[in-house]
Amino acid sequence: MSYFKLRYLSTLPLLASLLTVPVAQAATESHQVFVKNAGFYVITTRLADNAKEGMWSVDVLGNFSGGINSGAMLYEDGTYPGFMTFELTADEAISVIPAEFTGLVDTVNLRVQRINNGVRENIQQWENVAPNTTLQTEVLPAGFYVLEVFSAANAPRGRFGVSMLADNLNYYTGVGGWLDSYTGGVPEGFAALYIPERNESLPVIQETELNLDLHYGDSFGDVGADKPALVVYQQLEDSSLSPIYFSTSAVQAQQWINSVSDEVAPAINNEGSLVAYVAPPAEGQAFGDLFLYQAQTQTSIQLSDLHSTASSSELVSREHYVNGAFFTPDDNYLIYATTEDIRQANISSLCTTITVYEISNAQSTVLDTLCGNTQVTLEQFLVFNIDFNPSTQRVLVLANTILNGTVLREYDLQTKEFAESISLPMIALTSKPSFSADGRFIAFISDELSEDSTSSEVYRYDLQTSELLAVSENSRGLNVKTSINDDGSLVGFINVESDQGKKRLFIHNMNLDPSDTERVKRIDNVAAGGIQHGFILTEQMDDHRRSQVYLENLLGAFSIGSNAMQLTLGSDNDSYLPAISENGRYVVFYSHASQMRGQSFTPPSNNQLPALYVMSLPY
Repeated sequence: MSYFKLRYLSTLPLLASLLTVPVAQAATESHQVFVKNAGFYVITTRLADNAKEGMWSVDVLGNFSGGINSGAMLYEDGTYPGFMTFELTADEAISVIPAEFTGLVDTVNLRVQRINNGVRENIQQWENVAPNTTLQTEVLPAGFYVLEVFSAANAPRGRFGVSMLADNLNYYTGVGGWLDSYTGGVPEGFAALYIPERNESLPVIQETELNLDLHYGDSFGDVGADKPALVVYQQLEDSSLSPIYFSTSAVQAQQWINSVSDEVAPAINNEGSLVAYVAPPAEGQAFGDLFLYQAQTQTSIQLSDLHSTASSSELVSREHYVNGAFFTPDDNYLIYATTEDIRQANISSLCTTITVYEISNAQSTVLDTLCGNTQVTLEQFLVFNIDFNPSTQRVLVLANTILNGTVLREYDLQTKEFAESISLPMIALTSKPSFSADGRFIAFISDELSEDSTSSEVYRYDLQTSELLAVSENSRGLNVKTSINDDGSLVGFINVESDQGKKRLFIHNMNLDPSDTERVKRIDNVAAGGIQHGFILTEQMDDHRRSQVYLENLLGAFSIGSNAMQLTLGSDNDSYLPAISENGRYVVFYSHASQMRGQSFTPPSNNQLPALYVMSLPY
C-alpha cells in the first residue's frame, strides 16, 4: 500500500510545468475516459491564472483498488476543507496519511464522518497532525464516509495531499477542495487511483472506463471556482506521467475560424496564435487562397493570390491551388507552396512556386518556381516536396522528373541563397516524400524500385551515407502518405488493403532488425495520419463511423496504439486533417461537428464547409 502512496506523491513536481486553458463556465460537466492498461492513473484539475478561485470536486465511478490519493489547496484559517468521499463494502480499519507540499503549514486537522441518509455522523478526528504521519482509524462498518482535511486556526494557505488506504472499496469516490492558480508552485487539485487487471466477474463497471463528473461554480454557491481544466494521466514505469485525456475545449476563445476550405492541412505556430489555412474559393474559381489567421487581432490576411494571371486565347484551362504550408520551428517564417496547372491545346505545364513569408515584417519572398511539362510523346512530369532543416536553417526543396531524376535543393534563410543541388538515386516518386527534422533522411514511395510492378513500396534514403532501405517489404495493398520522426528512426505510412479498401497506419522502427516482431506497429481503422513532431496524429473511425482525431506522445518509446488519446468528441460529424505545432502544444484540425466535448457552437453559414478548430494540449 505504501508503494501506491509514494509513487504518485513523488511525481508532483512534474506537474508544475503543465499548462491547460479553462473554457466556458457551467456547474457540472461529465467525462468518460477509456483506460486500456492496468496501472496508476492521476486525475488533475487546474485553474488558469485569471480564473476565479473557489471550491471544486470530481466524482469518480470506475474499477479501482487499494486506496485513493487526493489533494488541493488548503484554505487558510481552517475555513474550507479538502475532502474525499468513499464507500467501504466491508468492515475495515483504514490508514490515513496527510501531506503538505508548500512547507508553510506545520500541522493539519482531519475528520472522518459517516453518511447515513444524507446526515453526517462524526466517527473520528485528529488535531495538530504533522505531515507524513500515519493514522489508523477504528474499525469502520461498511457504508459511506467522508474524510476532511483542515488547516489549523491562524495557519496560512498551503497545499495538502492525503492518502487513504483500504482493501474494501467500492467503485465510487469523490475528491474536492479549494483551487487557486498560484499556491505552492503546483496549483492543482488531484486524485490518484490504481486500476487493476480486467476481472470478467465484475458486474457493470469495467476497468476500461472511468466516469468523471466535474463540479464547480454554482455547484458550490458563491464560493464555487471557475471551471478548471481536467487532465487524466497514466503513470508510467519510470514514474513519469503521460496524459491520456483532457477536458480543455477544442475551441479556445476567438480561435474558431469559420467557413474554411479543407483542401490542404492547416498549420499552426508554437504559440497557437497564428494559423495558416486555405479559404473557400470565390465564385467561379476551383481553388481557394492561403490565409493567415492572427488570434491577437482576430483577423485573417490573404497571402496568396492565385487567380490574378490573365488568360490567353490559346489557353484551354488554368488551375491554381495551394498544396502545402508550415511554420519554421522558431516561428519566424511561414513557408508555403502554390501550383499552377496550365492546359493548352498540345501541352500542359505544371509549375510550383515556393514562397517564404517573414512574420515580423509581413514580407513575402519567392524562393523558386519549378516547372515540368506534359506532352503526348514526352511524358515529363514533376513531383516536389518542401520541408525545413532547423539545424541548418535551410528550406529543403525536393524535385523529381522522369528525364532529369531527383534533385534536392537547400535554401538558406540567413544568406537568402540556394546551396549546391544534390542529385539523388530516386525516380518516379508516386507521392510526396517526408524529411526527418535534421534533414538527413527522406521517406518516400515508389513503384519503379519494386520487383513487383503492381505494388508501390516505401523506402528510407540516408543523405549522409547514400543508403537506401526498403521499409514496407512488399506489404499487401497500396501504400500512401509517408511520415518520419525527427531522427529518422521511425517511418510511417498509410496502407490501403486492395480487397476491402481498409486503411491502416504502419510504423516501422528502423533501428530493429526486420525479423524482430517489435519492429512493426499497426493502428487499424485509420483514415489518415502519421508521425508529426514526435507524436502520432491520426484520424480514426469511431463506433458511429465518423472520423475523430487521436494523438499519442512517443515519449522516446515505441508503443504505438497503446496510449492514444482521443482529442475530438464531436459525435455528430467528422473531424479530420489534424496538424500539430512544432513544440507539441497545439493541434489544429477541420471539423463539421457542431459541438466539441460538450461545447456547442453555431455551425458554419455554409453547411458544406467545415470550421477550423485550435486545441491546447496538456504538454
